[in-house]
This record gives sequence, structure tokens and C-alpha cells, in this order.
Amino acid sequence: MAQQAGAEASAEGAAAEERVAVAANWRLVWWRFRRHWLAMGSAGLLIFLYIIVLVPDFFATQNPEQTDARQAFIPVQTVHFDGLSPWVPAAVGKRNPVTLRMEWVTDPNKKLPLRLFGRGYEYKALGLFKTNLHLIAPEDPTQRIFLLGSDRLGRDQWSRIMHGTQTSMTVGLVAVALSVILGVVLGGISGYVGGRTDQMIQRLIELEHLRFGRLCAGLHGRKPDAEVGYSILIFRLTDAEVRALLDGPPTYVP
Repeated sequence: MAQQAGAEASAEGAAAEERVAVAANWRLVWWRFRRHWLAMGSAGLLIFLYIIVLVPDFFATQNPEQTDARQAFIPVQTVHFDGLSPWVPAAVGKRNPVTLRMEWVTDPNKKLPLRLFGRGYEYKALGLFKTNLHLIAPEDPTQRIFLLGSDRLGRDQWSRIMHGTQTSMTVGLVAVALSVILGVVLGGISGYVGGRTDQMIQRLIELEHLRFGRLCAGLHGRKPDAEVGYSILIFRLTDAEVRALLDGPPTYVP
């Protein structure tokens, strides 16, 4: 029995080694990636954020551009649950007799019932079809709720943050994509052509990096963003790989 178990284990080990030997690079990367729980958690969070980027109105509770100065600076209305039924405390306002400004507080004794996957304002999902379905919405469609409070113009902060993810997430994605494209294209040209073209592109890259670094230091008092250094790294690696392919494998003279 022991010999049979050892033989089965050896066969399984040999099969695993054969799978690794013939697997494509992307599959090897995926096998290693999925073993890292922090990387998998980060990937899940990133996917969730890009879902918000695609349909921010679904996660918003109201139109982010809707204004009402009378409802300025409403405090956070925290979501509570009675069993499975969500609700938020109502916002109660009182005008200050000295400043004549409305001062808002939340009253937990007055409950505003909410509904998961409720109906609210109408929007175009993915810019294709109209719907009014939202992740969370008040049962009374005419009632406004402020999960993160309101600003000085009475705009809902939560809804504005949901729409703000489109700018925040897109800028980072475009910056990395441009860094990779520019690094690969310029690095390939520099390594393939060589000579004066190579020297000119190298000096141009270094000059732009230095100038951008001084601009960042002058405006923000910090070092250049990582995307700039990443672009230079891609450029150097592509340049070196193209040169290695053109030179061919090294030859050794006995």
C-alpha cells in the first residue's frame, strides 16, 4: 500500500511538473497571482470600482447636479437596519436667529425607510438604455437622502463621489496606458534604428523627465508621478530587448 501511494504521488508530481513545463506565460502568472490573497482582494476591489465607473448612477441616490441652497450642509444620514429593512434618520432644520442660516441635525426618532434596488431618478445605463433602478433609494421618490451629507449648494456628496470615480479611475488608467505605449514605441525605434536617432530619443526622454520633475517640484513640492518613471523604465527595457534580438545570441570563441 505504501509503495502504491508513493507511486501515485510520484505520478501526480510528474504530471504537475509537465503542466508547468508546457503552460503559457499568462497561465503561469495567473497561477502565481491567485495564490496571493492580497492581490486577489485588490483585484476584486479594482473590478468593483470600475463597475461604479461604468454605472455611477446606479450607486447614486440622486442627481449629483441637483441643487437646493436651503438644504446646504445637511449632516451625514447614516444607514440603519430594522431586521432587513434599511432606514436613515430624517434631517430636521432650524433657522439660526442670529445668522439666519438653516442649521440641520438628524433626528433618529423620525425614520425615512429605504429600499434596496429601489426606483429613483431616471438615467441612461452605459449610455444605452433608460432606467431608474438604484442600489438604494428612499421609498418616497420625492424624498432626498444624504448618505455623506450635502455641500454648500445642497448637492449630495455621496452621488457626487460616485460620479467622481469616472474621472479618478480613468485618469490613472489612461496615464498607465500612454506610458506603456510611448515606452514601447520609442524604445523599439531607438533600439532598432540606433545611431543618432537612438541618442536623440534618449536625450529627449531624459530632458522631458527632468523638466516635468522640476514642474512638479515647483507646483506641488513633490517628485514626479510614478507614471513618468514607469514610461522611462518601459522605454529602457524595450530598447535593450530590441538590441538583444538584433544582435542575436552571444557567440563564444573557444
